[in-house]
Amino acid sequence: MPRARGAGGWCRHAWIDRLLTNLNARVLPVSEALAEELARRGVPRGKIAPLADAIDHERFRSARARRREARAALGLPEDARLVVNAGRLVPQKAQADFVAAAARLAAQDGRWRFAIAGDGPLRGALERQAARQGLGGRLEFLSFRTDLPELFAAADAFVQTSRWEGLAMALLEARAAGLGIVATDVGGTREGLSGYPYGRCVAPGDIDALARAVPEVVDFGRLEPPPFPTRFTGPAVASAFLSLVRESIAAGEAW
Repeated sequence: MPRARGAGGWCRHAWIDRLLTNLNARVLPVSEALAEELARRGVPRGKIAPLADAIDHERFRSARARRREARAALGLPEDARLVVNAGRLVPQKAQADFVAAAARLAAQDGRWRFAIAGDGPLRGALERQAARQGLGGRLEFLSFRTDLPELFAAADAFVQTSRWEGLAMALLEARAAGLGIVATDVGGTREGLSGYPYGRCVAPGDIDALARAVPEVVDFGRLEPPPFPTRFTGPAVASAFLSLVRESIAAGEAW
């Protein structure tokens, strides 16, 4: 996945990036935005076929019925407003921005609670930042979770702070869960939120915008979500992939 401009790219040398990518019969980026980035890097457009990741959306949709139990398992007060972030604790995901925005919201209203699901090399630094900014008891570091449907069922909003993405699976999962979403306008974020009335985009690194947008979407998590887009479901992605394989074989391309 080519990274955002200034992030060094998949390979730091563009010619190596192009060489290795062009060895493939087809290149399947997870978003149209990433497809455009590949084309700018010199990958022939005829080789590029966007294909989104598949989401088991029913797992997240059905978990909504267990909201009360999920919130109780986290020990949340009845009136708490839980905002979650999910992802590896690495520079790309920029959870330091999430912590900074959480501190601003916590200073305004005692009902806010926050959780980060994921692990990685920046955990210690993020924990120290949270302590400095007075988030003790308000922000939980939950490590890697295999029960994201339950966590999202307990939540009121999802925040993505990434500096670059292809199209984050966690964002699509939050959409499947019907959460209010605030996400940085990078990569395929707008594609992932297209047609979703409960989502907002903000510029990457804009802490003020993050802190303003979360209260705008927090109540959406209690509303009935719209239908999940078919193009992100398993059967649709599998069918599209098989079609690409057949087209490639018919054209005499190696797989």
